[in-house]
Amino acid sequence: MSRALLAFNPEAHRTGGETLLFGVSVPPAPRRSGLPPLEVLNLASQFLEVRSTTEMAALLRYILHRATGLRRVLDPRVVGWLLHRLTRAGTTVRDSLQSDVAGAGSPTSPEAIFGAELEGLSPEDREFEAARRFVEFADELTQAAARSALSAAPEIVAAHAERITARRFAPGLSEALRQSPPSFRVRQRMRLGQ
Repeated sequence: MSRALLAFNPEAHRTGGETLLFGVSVPPAPRRSGLPPLEVLNLASQFLEVRSTTEMAALLRYILHRATGLRRVLDPRVVGWLLHRLTRAGTTVRDSLQSDVAGAGSPTSPEAIFGAELEGLSPEDREFEAARRFVEFADELTQAAARSALSAAPEIVAAHAERITARRFAPGLSEALRQSPPSFRVRQRMRLGQ
């Protein structure tokens, strides 16, 4: 007989599936705010189909809009900074998926970026799991920015939101961003001192 059958106590369960604790139903765990799970899967497949930076920016704008929902309207300057940071991170993740050179130990591999073991998955499942994790990262980054103080500078809000979200969802992202070469516009701003 299985251990689950032995552990089942019919007096502790209601017909609706709620768990009873000493005869009182325990409320279900609150669902985290943000994107619904099915939408995360849909956005992950859209992320894999992105071919240009304009498509990436449009997808990220949609994620930013949907992740904040009706909770709070973000300052457009904060949205700009978040979009910049997410585009950089999304490009790094896309490059890591398309790179055949990056192995599992490389700092720019999806395994290293997300701190996950994706080695046993098929290449398609590996790509999809990395895309799903990126969409969850973008969702949580937006929510962290929405919870920030209104008086903080937009670039500080975006940087802080990225830092605290990356700790949990993409611990290797900062190392991967350091490894990837900066874009032309970033190099131009660095030369001009902006």
